[in-house]
Amino acid sequence: QTQTEALDELVGRLANTILTKKKKTVIVLDLEGPDEEYATLGALLADQISEALIKSPRLKLIDRLEIPGALWRLKLSEKELREWGNVRKLCKHLGAKVAVRGTFARSQTTLTVRLTASAVSEQEQGVGTATGTIALTQEMVSLLPERMNSLRVFRPGKDGVGYPKCTSCPNPEYSDDARAQKLQGRVVLLVTITPEGRTTNIVVLRRAGHGLDEKAM
Repeated sequence: QTQTEALDELVGRLANTILTKKKKTVIVLDLEGPDEEYATLGALLADQISEALIKSPRLKLIDRLEIPGALWRLKLSEKELREWGNVRKLCKHLGAKVAVRGTFARSQTTLTVRLTASAVSEQEQGVGTATGTIALTQEMVSLLPERMNSLRVFRPGKDGVGYPKCTSCPNPEYSDDARAQKLQGRVVLLVTITPEGRTTNIVVLRRAGHGLDEKAM
């Protein structure tokens, strides 16, 4: 079973549980690892889980790209989403009826992932849980703490750091393949911005394929 198949199977079980409760609008929050150094991998997993949930046509997914802006408007930090009351505020702000959260633990070659879906109400109400094991991909391994450098990295929205704005924001060019097939897509990149304003350590979190990822980078 491939990593994608294992993730689809895990998420599919959770999706079926959500649908039995007649809840359809879902938001996926970053998964939590053993400590904060795993935050980037937790975000990648949440993106992949959200993408897998989209395959269930009866569910409506809140785009995870809306979360940072919503947190800024609500004056909340990512750490504060560990409290259910703040999760509920975020969900109500974005119109979500169910919040999917989770944890993960690493073995040598796999990740054990436990997902919990909770209905947005006055009190936290469990909708369902699902647990499974998925293989570590090379992309995931590159985000593990052992591979991180020792430089201090400032993260937007944390420890008093604001959200950066680009002074020049050109759209990426279309690839020949995408143009020929009249395709478009959204690419999400994780990048480090140097003090000089340059990008480095670029990781693709959400791919569109057909050469669009390379153009975005």
